[in-house]
Amino acid sequence: MKISVNATDSGSGIKEVILQYSLNNGASWTNVNMTYNSTSNLYERIIPVQSTNLTVKYAVYASDNVGNGAVNNNSGQYYSYYVIPEFLLVMLIAILVLSSLPVAILNRKHNKKTH
Repeated sequence: MKISVNATDSGSGIKEVILQYSLNNGASWTNVNMTYNSTSNLYERIIPVQSTNLTVKYAVYASDNVGNGAVNNNSGQYYSYYVIPEFLLVMLIAILVLSSLPVAILNRKHNKKTH
């Protein structure tokens, strides 16, 4: 999952932006530096997830070149998302495609009748 944040400092400038994330409900945390994307003007980082059926929690810390810092952690609750199994995602896509077929077929039959 790609995390993108807007961090600015009009004074001394941004020194670093750190993404902190947990894959085990906060039992342990990983800190990684985020990379500045000059096209989007955002700091970005991908959280690598090797397993499914887990909730990923994360927060973002930023500091400027004179030592000031800020945290965005959803008021201490952390941001989070749930990783679903791939087969569930494939099933959801298949259901969506299959449910669209009757509409496409009816549309095609309707177009043939009008010509």
